[in-house]
Amino acid sequence: MARNIHQQRKMATSIGLIVVLGIVALAIGKDVLAYLEGPKLPGYVATAPAGVYAALDWTALHQGQWPAGGKPVIPAPVVALTGKAVCLKGFLLPLHQGADSTQFYLAEKPRGCFFCNPPGIADVVELNTLHGARLPVTDWPVTVYGTLHPATGAASDQTLYTIDDAVLHAGR
Repeated sequence: MARNIHQQRKMATSIGLIVVLGIVALAIGKDVLAYLEGPKLPGYVATAPAGVYAALDWTALHQGQWPAGGKPVIPAPVVALTGKAVCLKGFLLPLHQGADSTQFYLAEKPRGCFFCNPPGIADVVELNTLHGARLPVTDWPVTVYGTLHPATGAASDQTLYTIDDAVLHAGR
């Protein structure tokens, strides 16, 4: 009989623990999922846009050069994607003051002060948003979908790489 009471207490304790853990999981589960999904920012897409996007590689991008007074040197794998739909992951660097912008730089890693520790010419990609959509800056990692245009050496070129018609997704 004492053994039966001990088993009942053990079972009640186990059930109580399961209930408490279930309540805790429900309470924090939504927050954990929201964190993993990333922020819901106005103008950012929740999923990748329809279509096929070639993945740009930061290693290839870093090989680009633009010697002073010379023509841009674009790596062959990047040249092959000129004018094509691409995607690239990185971190936003705002180009303008203010909360929202239509133009950003994208860097492979988050950076501190842009002016104190400026990136090299092959370390950033200029982004111009689709239809001039004004987007808020985020510290979250972003995936950018758009059309790649490497510099040709034209007077209008400001950066080595540009992604036009950029659509952004924030999150992991």
